[in-house]
Amino acid sequence: MSHYVMDFETLVDCTVLVAEDYKTPYQEVFVVGHTVNQIDELITFLRQNKEHKEWHISFNGLSFDSQITEFILRNAKLLAFMKGPEIANLIYKKAQDIIARQNNKEFSEFSEKDLSIKQVDVFKLNHWDNPAKRSSLKWIQYSMDWYNLQDMPIHHTTSITTQEQVDIIVDYCKNDVRSTKQIMNLSREQINLRKTLTEEYKIQLLSASEPRISKELFLMFLSKETGISKYELRQSRTSRDMLKIIDLILPYTTFKTEPFQELHNTFKNLLLDANNTKGGFKHSFTYKGVRTDFGLGGVHGCIKSGEYKSTDKMIIMSSDVK
Repeated sequence: MSHYVMDFETLVDCTVLVAEDYKTPYQEVFVVGHTVNQIDELITFLRQNKEHKEWHISFNGLSFDSQITEFILRNAKLLAFMKGPEIANLIYKKAQDIIARQNNKEFSEFSEKDLSIKQVDVFKLNHWDNPAKRSSLKWIQYSMDWYNLQDMPIHHTTSITTQEQVDIIVDYCKNDVRSTKQIMNLSREQINLRKTLTEEYKIQLLSASEPRISKELFLMFLSKETGISKYELRQSRTSRDMLKIIDLILPYTTFKTEPFQELHNTFKNLLLDANNTKGGFKHSFTYKGVRTDFGLGGVHGCIKSGEYKSTDKMIIMSSDVK
């Protein structure tokens, strides 16, 4: 059994899939369009993945690539009798619908539990879908100093009629797959943890971020302890019109420095409208030259922007608290 790092490129009359073995450089490349129609080979490959319980590893695959995969598998009989450009155009229209759903913040047509092939989505696994730190594959490539940064060289509405155009798209797709594979390798410890948790607790967590893992396991344990179904627990909530922040501050919390004492008093006296929290609270203060901003999304602080270098007398340290 193998697992594959994969990526689809969908253009108006050309579909490309590149799938690379997660351990070796072995690749499968499928093209459907004017120059060649490999839909039969593509469907056979996907069916083998499903039969052998092989995973697909991708970047944002749960929201896009897996949806294309599922669409192809569920419409295989129809696609088998169509011409290459017609198939590619049908897949393209589906891809545009998928993108529109994402832009409208709608749920994907095929939920994770209904997918034919298990997915490891390194985009969601690393919580890069969080609006506060949302990152594209190109930005991650830049962040990890990837050797080849490039945008899609051909616009998706361009008709692909020559082998030269196909080669350009395939090369671009291969680059995305290789960089996704590098992210997978850097995330291997997290993937192994999620595999273990998925097998032990029978909950699909292969692409889950750390917050989602905590939420799902807490819900499972609470359900077992209380005898209340997970569905009922998800629906349960306490309705409040006003939020008194002092109720959320532990009683033993104290500060010695005056700026933090004032900050403490600010929060103790804070009331929030529970029905209108959007943009409902912002507070900033400066301590030792560092401005810190407080909001409903958390706490953020930064020294002045600029270039900082370590020297023989000064070092740059990274620290955290837990």
